[in-house]
Amino acid sequence: MANATTSGNVSSKRRRTPGSCDLCKKRKIKCDSGGMAGQRCTNCMNAGAECTHVELTKNLGSAKGYVSGLEQRLEKMETLLQKLLPGVDITKELENGIDCPHDEAEELPRNDASLSMRLENLTLDPNRKRFFGRSSGLYLVETALHHKQHHVGESYAEPPEILNQRRESVWDPKDWQMRYLQYPQPQYEFPPDDLLPSLVDLYFENVNIVLPLLHRPTFESAIAEGVHRNDPFFGGTVLLVCALAAKYSEDPRVFSEGPEVPASAGWHYYVQVPIVRTHLQLSAKPSLHEIQCYALSVVYIKATTVSQSTWCHIGFGLRLAQDVGAHRTRNLPHPNVMDELWKRAFFLLLTHERSIGSFAGRPSSIHEEEYDVDFPVDCDDEYWDQPNLDSNFKQPAGIPSKVSYFIHYLKLMDILAYTMRTIYPIRQTKSISGRPIIKPTQLLIAELDSLLNQWLDAVPVHLKWDPNRRGPFFKQSAMLYSNYYNLQCFIHRPFIPMPQHPSSSSFPSLAMCVTAARACSHVAMAMVQQNVVLPFPHSSMCFFTAAVVLLLSTWTRRHSGVTSANIDAISGVDACLKTFKMCETRWPSAGRFWDMITDMARVGETVPVTNNKRPRSSEDLHGQVQQSSNAQNRRSPSSFLNTTTSQGSSPEDSVVYTPRHSFEDPFNTLGPSNFTISSTCLNENTSVGADSTSQPEGDFDFDAFLASLPNSMDDATLSMWSATPPGYEADDWKVYLSNLQGTGVLDGIVNQQTW
Repeated sequence: MANATTSGNVSSKRRRTPGSCDLCKKRKIKCDSGGMAGQRCTNCMNAGAECTHVELTKNLGSAKGYVSGLEQRLEKMETLLQKLLPGVDITKELENGIDCPHDEAEELPRNDASLSMRLENLTLDPNRKRFFGRSSGLYLVETALHHKQHHVGESYAEPPEILNQRRESVWDPKDWQMRYLQYPQPQYEFPPDDLLPSLVDLYFENVNIVLPLLHRPTFESAIAEGVHRNDPFFGGTVLLVCALAAKYSEDPRVFSEGPEVPASAGWHYYVQVPIVRTHLQLSAKPSLHEIQCYALSVVYIKATTVSQSTWCHIGFGLRLAQDVGAHRTRNLPHPNVMDELWKRAFFLLLTHERSIGSFAGRPSSIHEEEYDVDFPVDCDDEYWDQPNLDSNFKQPAGIPSKVSYFIHYLKLMDILAYTMRTIYPIRQTKSISGRPIIKPTQLLIAELDSLLNQWLDAVPVHLKWDPNRRGPFFKQSAMLYSNYYNLQCFIHRPFIPMPQHPSSSSFPSLAMCVTAARACSHVAMAMVQQNVVLPFPHSSMCFFTAAVVLLLSTWTRRHSGVTSANIDAISGVDACLKTFKMCETRWPSAGRFWDMITDMARVGETVPVTNNKRPRSSEDLHGQVQQSSNAQNRRSPSSFLNTTTSQGSSPEDSVVYTPRHSFEDPFNTLGPSNFTISSTCLNENTSVGADSTSQPEGDFDFDAFLASLPNSMDDATLSMWSATPPGYEADDWKVYLSNLQGTGVLDGIVNQQTW
């Protein structure tokens, strides 16, 4: 009964009709337009006013109501125009449309690429075009010219000079200045015509395959046309190509000091090229070939004993590339050769800076938010510039691309750059309020590990690791995976704590470093077996890091009384040393790595070493070594590696060693007593079969490694890891090793009679 009463009350209530007209809304009175014929309320009829609902559209959320309101307003406007302009047909004007300047104003700040291209002409001197970004003052001038065009009506096909009438006294260079601005025409001496083609072949087979800079058809066509004899910058590019190719040539003409000095290969080509201009010559606009010279020069000079200028060459090259806008994307309808070559030059310099900078502990000069140029087109050289646009710059289906390697290498370098800025900053990033922005360590490590895992999963099948692979894809895969494992060490090394700041995450970081180092050494082992020498220094730096980590792992285990599983670490060091020995005759800086690793190992070695330095070898690149009759009785400086610990023996027990050759390596100059592990150990620890596509380290038991570590590391053991120098200068490592010896950390190791 109560419910019926309530229902009756509700139905008897008078509901407020929605959608009051404008007049009723304004007077705040009741409106009945919703129930009246013609939607005209009583109040409007009494007032003799039109009943409108224009204001209703302000509160309508639906598009239908909004459109209805606009139509009503449009009808009122048309009625008003007919009253003001009787007899005038305005429908034609409405159909033609009106150009609205609003769209242009909206697009202006978003059109960076095209604007940058226009700003090349809007310079103080049109003969020297440069790149100007959005923060440039010339950007404001360009904006002003657009406004002038809109308001005054002037138009221009090309942006004019800033001043149509300039005073020569303050604008134009004088004759006494011009002679210092001009780039001199060098008198180059190129290789003979019968040698040059073979050097070009060696360059593209060994260098360009992993450091892709040049487009072979374009390069060879320019040489055939004799461009290198007229263009000094292209001539310099050709000479630097020959200098790098000479590192792989056996022709006696490539040695500036004769074949008996293999390190002089290509030197007489390199020194002819004036890489860096004088300070006044830098006023000229950089060319593509000049940027290529910087990229090539870094690879050659870094491997010499006078490599101190490398970092400056990288900086000059990047600044000149920015000067012409090579770091910015360009809105082009189709890819073209010049644009792709600019991309390659810029990205190769960028990888030089990141790779060498991370190794030397130096920050990058350009960060990822400061460039937006696209990655190179994933298409091999032979498919560029096709007459059919449908197939132009498109890799045929089913044919693996060699450029895929470079794209994935660039992505790995992006992760490296992010790691440098987040884990190795000189000072913490601060917010606008001045408070430091600190990301939790565990989250940061997890994020970086996730990025690496995503990168690894995205590696194409033809670049997955397979030690039995042959040809160019093996070289590319070795470069990718050696840098991948090096980056793993790079990420986790700082989180091995100092003794005074222990952390529960120390063992996982330590295990990750050792695991990555072992895997990297297996890449080195495969390279030795195939006699593959990659251009210095990108892979060699990775193997040096791996050898250092493996040595530290060996010291840690021995200092802690754990002798198991050292055999694989020692064989890994041996593999890294062999890569340095393969390289050092032509790339002398690799010999520095050899010296540093052997000196570090001598600190804790138990086998007597007769020489403080290894004997320098002068064998050619293919390792045709003639050993003397007493070679079997001579112990090499690396013989400390040729030891094994008998199962069940204590660290103090002496064991008998049986030296064996582990590799059939024509480059091997380590002496006849090279360390080799048993086939059982190889199967368990170092097997990297063709199916090991993602982890060359084989069946490494992570849990077993953690279990083999002592329950608690003492301060001295932690110091071995946490006190390692951030860079790899020889003087820094001398101080590090001296400190370890001075604190007695290695005393027990030196007194032991076994590895």
